[in-house]
Amino acid sequence: MSSVPPVAVFPLLLTKKQASVRLSVCVRTLERLIAAGDFPQPLKIRGRSCVPQTDVETYVSKLHFDRSLNS
Repeated sequence: MSSVPPVAVFPLLLTKKQASVRLSVCVRTLERLIAAGDFPQPLKIRGRSCVPQTDVETYVSKLHFDRSLNS
């Protein structure tokens, strides 16, 4: 029986522009959310800001959850 080595799964990385489009906000609003600590800091890769897609999904899920609590 041969065992298959685990495959590393890396999150899809988005630019701040791509992340802002998925959140339906402008880039500056995303930057304000980051500065306020409401959205996770982007990763810096070779001087470029990269936002993991999972951070966007988690943020949207949190908004839905908070909204359901207030309903």
